[in-house]
Amino acid sequence: MLQIKEWLLAYGEHAGVIVIILNSIIIGCLIYYIIKNYNKLNKYILIASSMILGGGISNLLDRVFRGYVVDYIDINYLIKYPIFNLADIFIVIGVLLIIGNLLFKEIRKQENS
Repeated sequence: MLQIKEWLLAYGEHAGVIVIILNSIIIGCLIYYIIKNYNKLNKYILIASSMILGGGISNLLDRVFRGYVVDYIDINYLIKYPIFNLADIFIVIGVLLIIGNLLFKEIRKQENS
């Protein structure tokens, strides 16, 4: 199975277009899901989804207008970790909030059973 990096290299100059299209589809699906289920979603899911959308749109705009995403936060002096940006932080925190919310709901459901 090809690694993502090898896959992108295999498509060469078209990889950027493919990534932009995939990001746009994912962002569009998330926006559609939020709009369709707005009244059913709790505030934590809405906040987390907004963080993911903000980070995703920011990275998408970088990719569209610059051709690449600007990464500027380097913590290699603390731990060995890739350089990242603020949008990446928002995406990760948003995903962690959703996972935490789902786990919390499941725990409460088991306690009430």
